[in-house]
Amino acid sequence: LLRSESVGPQIGKELARTSGPKGLTFYPGVNALAFAPEADRLVVGWGDSRITILQVPSLAERRVLLNHSGEVLALAWSPDGKHIASGGRDGALRLWNPETGDMILRLEGHADYIKALAFSPDGTRIATASGDRTVRIWDSAPAALRWREQQAEILLRPVAEQLVASLEAVLRDAGAGVENLHADASLDPQLCRLALRVVLERESERAAGAAGDFAQRSK
Repeated sequence: LLRSESVGPQIGKELARTSGPKGLTFYPGVNALAFAPEADRLVVGWGDSRITILQVPSLAERRVLLNHSGEVLALAWSPDGKHIASGGRDGALRLWNPETGDMILRLEGHADYIKALAFSPDGTRIATASGDRTVRIWDSAPAALRWREQQAEILLRPVAEQLVASLEAVLRDAGAGVENLHADASLDPQLCRLALRVVLERESERAAGAAGDFAQRSK
């Protein structure tokens, strides 16, 4: 860690320190790290395939990201702080949600390990450098858009379920009711799609239940 004896007392001062898992006689080294844009978190890539997100300045562990099959060698935080990109020994580029720890996307194409990566300033592209002697640029915008849609669906799901339940109480065909509302522009398109999915899920569950009942009666 950086130290300086020749300048002011705060310059080069060690503020915090962390190490590998406690209780082990051996633990893998740190291969990569990156600050979040707000400098409130630090993402660290380890030689045992783990990625950890640490709180700054305490360096307390907030989350562990698991999916790599080998050493993590490169990390970058998106400019908006909503995604982490990682690369490593297995040659695949991964995109993560740092809040939930979920892997959003896995992209393969390199024939060897990824040793460096970087987001474009607008966060829509990721560049990777590999041991296969190539540099590739990937479009990360679709993944970010899909993630935002998934978050919106999580919030809308209870509304969609309540809507379908209300329609089922007065109509024999809840799906037709949802489509009519959509045709009349009375329903948000995303809520409409989600409500139709709920209808299909419920019909599938009813069909499976009916098949099970029939199988029981046939014995």
